[in-house]
Order: sequence, then C-alpha cells, then structure tokens
Amino acid sequence: MRLRRWLLCSLLLAVPASAQPLSSVADLRYGVVLYEYYQGNYLDALAELMVAEARGGIRGHRENPQLIAGGISLAYGMHGKAAAIFDDLLDDDTPVEVRNAAWYYLAKLLYLQSDWDASAASLGRLDGSPDSAISTRLQSLQFNLALRRNDLDAAAALLLGYPKSDFMWSYHAYNLAAAYSRAQLPARAQAYFQALLQHVRDNFNPDPMAPASVEQQRVEALALYDKAQTALGYSLLQQGRQASAISSFSGVRKDSDYRHEALLGYGWSAFQQRDYQQALTPWQLVNAGPLDSPAVQESLLAVPYVYEQIGAEQQALQAYQHAEQRLQSEFQRLQALAADIEAGQLPLWLQAQTRGFNWLALEQELDLELEQELPANPRQLELARLFARNRFQASLQEWRDVRALQQQLARWQEQLEVYQWSWQERYDLRQQKQALVAGQPWRAQGAQLQQQRDALRQRLDSARQQQDYLALASGETAANWRTVQRMQANVERLQAAGKPVAEYVPAVELYRGLVLWQAAQDFPAALWRNEKNLRAADAALTSLAQDRDRVEVALQSAADIAPFAGRIRSLQQRLTQQTRQLASARASIEGQLAQQVVVYLDEQRQQLRQYLAQARLAKARLYDKALEAQP
Repeated sequence: MRLRRWLLCSLLLAVPASAQPLSSVADLRYGVVLYEYYQGNYLDALAELMVAEARGGIRGHRENPQLIAGGISLAYGMHGKAAAIFDDLLDDDTPVEVRNAAWYYLAKLLYLQSDWDASAASLGRLDGSPDSAISTRLQSLQFNLALRRNDLDAAAALLLGYPKSDFMWSYHAYNLAAAYSRAQLPARAQAYFQALLQHVRDNFNPDPMAPASVEQQRVEALALYDKAQTALGYSLLQQGRQASAISSFSGVRKDSDYRHEALLGYGWSAFQQRDYQQALTPWQLVNAGPLDSPAVQESLLAVPYVYEQIGAEQQALQAYQHAEQRLQSEFQRLQALAADIEAGQLPLWLQAQTRGFNWLALEQELDLELEQELPANPRQLELARLFARNRFQASLQEWRDVRALQQQLARWQEQLEVYQWSWQERYDLRQQKQALVAGQPWRAQGAQLQQQRDALRQRLDSARQQQDYLALASGETAANWRTVQRMQANVERLQAAGKPVAEYVPAVELYRGLVLWQAAQDFPAALWRNEKNLRAADAALTSLAQDRDRVEVALQSAADIAPFAGRIRSLQQRLTQQTRQLASARASIEGQLAQQVVVYLDEQRQQLRQYLAQARLAKARLYDKALEAQP
C-alpha cells in the first residue's frame, strides 16, 4: 500500500525538469491525463494515455507521457508493460535525464520482482549525477536494496546521508533497527530505535494550524513511534534489562494500536523481576481486549499463571476457566467464519462495501458507524478487522483495482450505448433527408423547363429570320388576325358554293393588310419581351441546376457514418470480452483471498488449540493438586 502511494506520488517528480512544459499543455489529451492524475484517478489517467496512444500519441511533451504511463503501470503491478516502456526510453537518442529516470524505474521494477542484484545493476547504469527530482527516491531504493541484500553497514551509511526532512527517513530508520535486531545485534538496533524516537519527538508535535497532509504524516509518525517503543522494549527485555524495557513500554500511547503488545511486554518485564502484582495489572488490562489479538490470547494464560506464582490457586483456576471459555468462543467464531468463507460468502461481503472499499478507513471509523447503525451482516465487521492486517493488503489491492476497472468498463459501456443511440439518430435523420431529396421533382421540372426554353428560342429565331410578324403577335392583334383568318375561310366557302364574293375580297384584303401592319409595328416590342422571358428562363434553369448540384455535393461530401456502426460493434465486442476477463480475474482473486483467509484462520485456530490445551492442562493440574490436598 505505502509503496504504491509512494510510487504514484513521486511519479511526476521523476520526469526531467528540462522536459516539462513551461506554461501550458501542448496537447489537450495530455492535459486530460494530468487532470486525472492530480485528481488521484490513476487508472483513468493510464486509460487516457492508452487511448491517446491508440489515436496517434501525444505531441509536444517528449517522453513525459511515456514516463507517466510506465510509472503508473509499475505502481499497479503491470511489470511487463512498464518494462517495455522503460526499455523504449533507453535509446541513445533519448536525453540523459530521461534515460536516468528509465534506469531508475527499471531498478524499481526489478526490486519489486525480488531480483536484488539486477536492480542494483540497473542503478549502476545511471549516467552521472541523477536529476534532483529522483535523487531522494534513488537513495531510498539503494537503502532498501542494501537491507534486502543483508548489507546492513551499507544501509547504515546510506541512511546517514539520507535527508531527515524526508518522511521516509523514519521508516528507513525503523527497518534498519529491525534488521539489526534480527541479526542479533541489539545494541545497534536499540540505537536506531532511540534515534527514531527522538526524531519523532523533535519533529512531530501537535499543530492545530497544520494542513491535512502534515497532520496525516504526524499520525503515521506517532504510530511508528509506538511501534518502535514496543520493539525497543522487547529488545531490552531479551537482554534482561527489565527496568529499561518497562520504561520503553510505558512510552506507548494508551490509544495506540500497539498498546496490547506493549502492556504484554510490560507485564513480562515485571514478571521477570518477580514483581507479580506489577505484572498482573497490565495483563488484566490486556484481557479486556479483542481476542483476535495474539497479545490478548497470551495474556489470558499469563494472568492465571501469575496467580499460581503468588499462591492464589482458586483465582488461578477461575482465571483458567475464564480463559478457556473465551478461547473456546473465539475458536468457534473463527470456525464459523471459515465455514462461511468456504461456502462462498466472501464475494458477497466484499461487494457489500459500497463506500469505495477501504478496510482501513472502515476500521478507523468503526466507533462512528456503531453509533449510527450496525452493519447488516456482523461478518462484514469481522472481515473489516481481519483484512486490516498487512498480509491481506496485496490481494485486497488487486481486488480494488479489478473492481475499479470493472466500474470503468461499466462507464464506458454506458457511453458506448449513448454513442450507439446518437449514431442511430444521425443515420435515421440522414436517411430521411436523402428520401426527401430523392422525392423532389427537380429533375422533371428542369427538363420540362428546358424544353419550353428551347421551343421559345426556336420560335424567336425563326420569327426573326423570316420576319414573321404574326408569330409573336399577341393580344388584340392576335385576335384580329384570327378574325381575318375566319373571314378568308368564309370567303373561300362562299366561292366554293358558287356565290359571288367579289364585293367581300377587297374588304378582307384591306382588313388583312391592317392587321399585318399592326403586327409589324408590334414586332420589335414583342421580340424584346420574348427575349427577356428567355433570359429569365435561362436564369431559372441555371439556379435550379446550381441548387441541385449543391444538394448532391452536400450529400456526397457528408461524412460517411456507416463505418462508425462497425467500430461501435467492435468496441462492444471488446468491452464484452474484457468484462468477462475482469469477471474471471475478480473471481480468481476472490478465490485466492478466500484461500488466504482460510489458511490464516486455520493458523489462528491452531494457536487457539494450543492455548486451550494449556488452559485445560493447567486446570487439570490444579484439580489434581486440590484433590491431593484433601485429607
């Protein structure tokens, strides 16, 4: 947990300063990545980077996006992807500061894979002095490597040059002290424990004006302080320095998570001094604690043992009986919990954690929750305490990551459904418009208008060439010409019938001449009017053709949205496949976690069996002794 947070918090610090943009984001996709990163949405940031890579990559930020992608991949355990990214950054053309960052991250990757020698070799490839942004992280990695390789002197030398202003110094000091203690070098271990305690006392005093981040560091430092006090006390106790051990155990805060271990050690220190009453008091306090604590279980047998030492055998017998009852109750509780987990209840309890699934936060907020309402299932509360242990944190983190990915895929599925709906709407609208355009009589009307225009042109040309005045006659002149034609027709019928027509012919000819004269007078104006109408027809035809062309061009140049349907279907298939893969991975993690819990519960039950056996044996021994004492 802490390692992942440390990697993510130091991720951008490892990006070379020379590669940082001066004042703005050159690529909006990179801006989205940075936004998600600074919001703490690391998986979303990685997803944005991968989407950007699929769409051609991020421009204008050099190797920064690759470093971020590699760092996040590394922090989330995707070692293969991280290694591939960092390998790509080790090209000779890559700036030296970027290569140094890549070698550093490769060393971190190898460290996480427990390949200490290869990790050290990767650090040896750093070119010159590392960038100041990663120098402290580099020292931290070198220190951890020295501890892992059991080179405690080298680790001590590195810690000597490590800045105490960096919060990780406290953890390094504790780890070095613990390593010296395991190496049976108590004097050196105690020296580092003392240095850590003094450092916390000097630098982490309460400050009501401190920001939340500083206050959180103070809380962690005080927890580390209590742990170091407890470890120092046991180290002193092993040396037979009981008085000093008691002083160290007394320095643990009353509300500390290590109070039971400290009280237990305090009691053993007093017991070794044969101050049984002083030993009894802290052990009785520990007795009241929860039975999932090994210190509480041990104290249940330590109290009656003290009673035996002071000759209070009746009280000892009662205390052994009390211990047996509590241990038996705890044994049955663990047995029931294991049975429920083996029956497949664990995934349901995990799924019930709807508040972001933070077991540590649940443990810290336990009292507040109890004031409001009890959990629907008491097993959830038991698992909250159980999963707060370090041995389950890696599996729980994997479960949280997979769940976060499932939630991300669910959001993408919703977005894809919106895209599908939007595409269908656009497709239907386009089909409607195409059908509307296809139903317009533009082409038929245009052909009809063109025929009328051609006929008018032919008529005008013929009238002009032949000086056919009557061809363009209209109105009264045209009516008079029709009258002349009827008069001629009547004269011809009379003549055919043998009637005399001599008196009519001159009048008809005169009237005909007058009409022709009038038509000749009107001909220029009629010709101009018809030419004007012809130009209007040409303009109308041109406008119609232009409108038709624009519509056709618009239809032809519009983006083809049909391929998007294929892309959406492809994405839906990918999402379905990935959803199944995540469901399978989640089931596998839940199975592994259930197995780990069952193994842990078996270990606890085995320990309880031993304590129960000791309690029952002690009871039997006291009963036998009481029987032998009877006259």
